[in-house]
Amino acid sequence: MPLTKEQADSYTKFFKATDSDGNGYLTIHELRDVLQKKLKMKVSDKEVIEMFKGVDQNNDNKITLDEFLNEMGKINPKDLQRADLERAFEMIDQDKNRTLDAGELKKLFVTCGHKVSDDHIQSIIKQLDKDGDGQINFDEFLKLF
Repeated sequence: MPLTKEQADSYTKFFKATDSDGNGYLTIHELRDVLQKKLKMKVSDKEVIEMFKGVDQNNDNKITLDEFLNEMGKINPKDLQRADLERAFEMIDQDKNRTLDAGELKKLFVTCGHKVSDDHIQSIIKQLDKDGDGQINFDEFLKLF
């Protein structure tokens, strides 16, 4: 599925933020660091290697922007299973209280390379927060997909 310009721009920002040494490609170490340290994902080194190999199309031990964008273009949010969405929600929910607050949402955007104001975060919460508690629960999160 081809990426929209907005999606490509967003993924490009994320790629550049992940490319810590600015050499134009991602190494397995950069991928591991972003997954384990920035996104706080509980992934083993073996899982990181498998992910890396899945994206590194020419097996040169580098993920280029083109390879990264190509892989992101394969993701169709409608194909995501509930279990995948639960794992994503749990990764974002840093305090493990089963809701996403403004700080957690802002951290997600910043980690993905987006600069967002507190007002914009509050606007997002207001749009998704159907029960009016000022946070996003899992059911509200599911509405995005």
